[in-house]
Amino acid sequence: MIVAVGTTNKAKVSAVTEAVNNLFPGQEITVHGVSVLSGVRNQPMSDEETIEGATNRANRAFAVVENADFGVGVEGGIHKIGDRYFDGGWIVVVDKN
Repeated sequence: MIVAVGTTNKAKVSAVTEAVNNLFPGQEITVHGVSVLSGVRNQPMSDEETIEGATNRANRAFAVVENADFGVGVEGGIHKIGDRYFDGGWIVVVDKN
């Protein structure tokens, strides 16, 4: 199985690698971290923008890694609730379907 991750951030690639290995124990898995643009601001400021960035990263990684079975996008963002700000993130996984 080949998994394309839309980042070269070592912590994010490592987290995806660990998750995939836990989901598919015993399978031969190759994870490729690739540099792709999120298409959103460097610091997304809403859930919608963060999800858009994660989706873009997943689709773009899937498109550039030959024979990828899955593309994964990991995006962090700031979310305002009332007068308070929270840091959160979204992970999007895509396949050929």
